[in-house]
Amino acid sequence: MNVDPGRYKKFLSARLTKEAARLSVRECDESAAGAYEGFVDDGNDTFDVSLRFAPDGELAAHACDCGRKDFCAHRAAMLLYIGAPKAEKEALPKGKARKKSELEQLLDDASDTELRAWLLTLFPAHKDLALAFRSRFGKHEEQFTAETVTRRSAEAVKAATGRQQSLDAIQVGKVLALWTDLHRSVLDFYAKAPYEADHFQCLDAVFTVVAEFANRYLVSGKKLAQYEESLRRQVAKSLAAVEEPQRWAQAVQYF
Repeated sequence: MNVDPGRYKKFLSARLTKEAARLSVRECDESAAGAYEGFVDDGNDTFDVSLRFAPDGELAAHACDCGRKDFCAHRAAMLLYIGAPKAEKEALPKGKARKKSELEQLLDDASDTELRAWLLTLFPAHKDLALAFRSRFGKHEEQFTAETVTRRSAEAVKAATGRQQSLDAIQVGKVLALWTDLHRSVLDFYAKAPYEADHFQCLDAVFTVVAEFANRYLVSGKKLAQYEESLRRQVAKSLAAVEEPQRWAQAVQYF
């Protein structure tokens, strides 16, 4: 779509326009009608920026992972880039490649044999790492039961916490990280047939283990709340995808 930066003066103050001029935009694509995504390089940092325009051309939504909620210079750079004539875009300097971190460079330099040998020495002493590795690279089950969901969720808690009876925020984060791949697979299983009782039972097991974890360790806070909310959003998407009214009614009757 055609974007005229002059129309968005309420977003593009003189200060922001000046700051945006020193930034580089790259890999900016229109992923859907009026929806743009790309990267903005700010020194050694790179930010993921998205802008969405309504059919009438109004800027309907914007986001940047720099953390600011207001319209930042990174968003301004993207808006100016989108609105620039094609000839000007081609003349703009390309964003430089993101500088690799020290760890990324070390991984590039290490041989596969060295990495394998080192990981094998870590797994016995770091159960959470071993479980995370198994969850990421192991063969995933296509069929679940409520019992397997409960058991594997409990294994993740044990691997991350050991015998500790109280947990800090870091340990809670480890549990949620281990749960993420497992519970995503369970939610995918549920989404295949949310109107079937055994699929709902697996979903119910996920929410049950999360609630029991919170009660047992007296866990509360933003991380757990966000995790539960992400589960609910996925469930809502699965229900919304059921097109047949009878099956949709079967699916929602379980709640």
